[in-house]
Amino acid sequence: MKNLITITLLLLVTACSEDNIAQSDKKTTPKNDHIWKAQTDALQQTKDLAEQLNEQFKQKEKQLQQAKE
Repeated sequence: MKNLITITLLLLVTACSEDNIAQSDKKTTPKNDHIWKAQTDALQQTKDLAEQLNEQFKQKEKQLQQAKE
């Protein structure tokens, strides 16, 4: 359950960050592209980690259900 809450919080934070980045990018210059790239990479890594943790959670939940049977 903690993992699910952590995943949800990470996704919310990254989504909010992505919105702020999109708004601030309207006035950016090419010299700021490396910052945008780093933030985009971090967002993708967070999403990948969230998916991985979600899969692990589902597998553990299945194992617990099978153990109960």
